[in-house]
Amino acid sequence: MNEIVDKVIEFASKHYQKSDGIHGISHAKTTAKFAEVLAKAEGANVENCVMAAWLHDIARKKEWVVETPEENHGVWAARLSRPFLESLGLSGADIGEICTALSEHCLPGKQTTLASKILWDSDKLNHFDKEREKEYLKYLAKEQGTPEKARQTEEKIRAGYIKHFQTKTARELSGQN
Repeated sequence: MNEIVDKVIEFASKHYQKSDGIHGISHAKTTAKFAEVLAKAEGANVENCVMAAWLHDIARKKEWVVETPEENHGVWAARLSRPFLESLGLSGADIGEICTALSEHCLPGKQTTLASKILWDSDKLNHFDKEREKEYLKYLAKEQGTPEKARQTEEKIRAGYIKHFQTKTARELSGQN
């Protein structure tokens, strides 16, 4: 895309080595792919949406941590990303748009900007990507005990996400429009 996005990918990649497996670099890459598609279709700033997608889960931990609406991995990702984004010379408006999207991506229905809505949808669209779906089912099978229970759980997750998609393009990509 451009040199700044490449630096964001490099920065994010270092942090994903510390995350749980399901929300690692593969998840970020797929989220960024969807963010680019949605941003172009919805008329948003493509680079900001892609950068937010790469950064959105950098504060996730391998061990489970209690999160609240005020303190969650999205808010922590924004705090971690802001100084880095400033060092790249991005405008205050661009940094604000990216950090708002990061902060709001964990909160269903609380997205206040188009970039936030695109990040929310891009993150959830991972469950509609065939390759990522295989990874989720494998991960869920470990937690749920059987492939059948994993499939049922994944279907419930997808049904919940469909109800909360915020862009027309995401609804179309998920087969719901």
